[in-house]
Amino acid sequence: MPLVALVDIQHTLMLLGTATVVLKGVHLLSIMGNAGTFQRSVRQICTDTEIVYHVVHLIFCFLGLSTHSFFFSVLLFDVVYREETLLNVIRSVTRNGRSIVLTAVLALILVYMFSIIGYADI
Repeated sequence: MPLVALVDIQHTLMLLGTATVVLKGVHLLSIMGNAGTFQRSVRQICTDTEIVYHVVHLIFCFLGLSTHSFFFSVLLFDVVYREETLLNVIRSVTRNGRSIVLTAVLALILVYMFSIIGYADI
């Protein structure tokens, strides 16, 4: 990125983070205005997944600016939200979450048993 070559990485993150906060705020207000959110109750607003997603995105932008730039890395999950193929992968994993967790538990048990056999003085 040419901006990083001109100034250091910290100032570049601050500039891009500030631009993201401003643009995300405008985007969130436009979504709320177009969806008729200003006439809805707070409960209806909190159950709208698109608005909640953009509010969380805005919060992580603020955290990246105010606390630590590590929080900007969470914003990379926006790629998953925008790409339909990656979203389908996440859906398929979370739909079968119980079987995946049980498979991980079985793997943990097997690793534990092999480690016990490996450390045993036979």
